[in-house]
Amino acid sequence: EDDAAEPEDLKAEAPYFLDPHDSDRHLAVIGEDVRIPCKAFGSPTPFINWYRNNTRVNTHENDRIKIK
Repeated sequence: EDDAAEPEDLKAEAPYFLDPHDSDRHLAVIGEDVRIPCKAFGSPTPFINWYRNNTRVNTHENDRIKIK
């Protein structure tokens, strides 16, 4: 009995950003909300990480980040 898996064609697509310059710079008033859109696509679906001052910022379940 051979337990080797049959080869399978996998379809993958490198991640890409819909508009990579859309998130370059945003200004906000202290205490006000700011929205920074990030639209990335790929297969499998890419996982998005946000960084501030070279440190990863943890996102919450609703993808909101509060920075003080």
